Amino acid sequence: MKCVEQNHFMHEMFRVHFSAVLKRWFAFMDFVWKKSRGFI
Repeated sequence: MKCVEQNHFMHEMFRVHFSAVLKRWFAFMDFVWKKSRGFI
């Protein structure tokens, strides 16, 4: 039972971390796109 709980915890941590990285990546891409558009 404890193994299942720990596995679920790891899955949640991975999901939260993954979504945070994804948001940061999209924000970075948006920043780069706007910056490049501004220089044109």
